Amino acid sequence: MCGNRFLVQCEDYADRILPDTSLIKTKVFRMKEVEKVAVSYLEDPFFKV
Repeated sequence: MCGNRFLVQCEDYADRILPDTSLIKTKVFRMKEVEKVAVSYLEDPFFKV
């Protein structure tokens, strides 16, 4: 079972939320590591009008 999605997202953006990421004492369990992918909104077919 995967960890809470809200906590996973908070952990992903901890560098923007917290003054220091070392404040995180316990990491959320994940099934697999998430890769950050750059999205080009100009070329994405879902954003075309």
